[in-house]
Amino acid sequence: MRSYPVSLPTGTRRRLPWRNSSRSRRVPLLTPKPEGELHQGMIRVPNHLVGAQQHTNTRHTFEKLLAKNVERWLTWYQQRGWELNSRPRVKGPYEPPTPRPGMESGEGDVKWYFVSARFKRSSPLYIRLDDYLELDRLAKLHGISFEHGLAEAELTDDSPHDPMKFAEARRQRLGIKRKDYLFGEKKLGIDTEPRVRTG
Repeated sequence: MRSYPVSLPTGTRRRLPWRNSSRSRRVPLLTPKPEGELHQGMIRVPNHLVGAQQHTNTRHTFEKLLAKNVERWLTWYQQRGWELNSRPRVKGPYEPPTPRPGMESGEGDVKWYFVSARFKRSSPLYIRLDDYLELDRLAKLHGISFEHGLAEAELTDDSPHDPMKFAEARRQRLGIKRKDYLFGEKKLGIDTEPRVRTG
């Protein structure tokens, strides 16, 4: 019988594998990189704080803002089962991209700084065994390595071609059936196109 602590620190989530059965068996996800995974976060800094002179109140406010945001970023990861495995690095400032629909208001009044660090799992993440085996099958089918995350390049010419014929030729080469990826009425062979009555 397993025993667990009565209470956990505030903000810490408990992660346990699901019940042990053939349909819900869970397996841990492990990173192949011993140094940990690289994660990155963004910090918005008001323009009037950027480039402040040393030994001034403005510079002190700037450094305090960066430190507070980095600490909050690290805490967010720690609460989700990640342990810091390198010293955080902050780079910047960078100009935000040109304003576009959906961008937060006031984005032009700030500069972007990026913090990056490597993290390792303090508790494993779990995935259903069936889901993992399916992902593994698809990765091998398309020549993707879980270790490197790269697909084998396909050599194609630059001449004009019909993308539908090209896709179908690729599916046949890989042994993929298009009907296996159709959903709803089209998969059942039902004609959904509107019909016009004549006469």
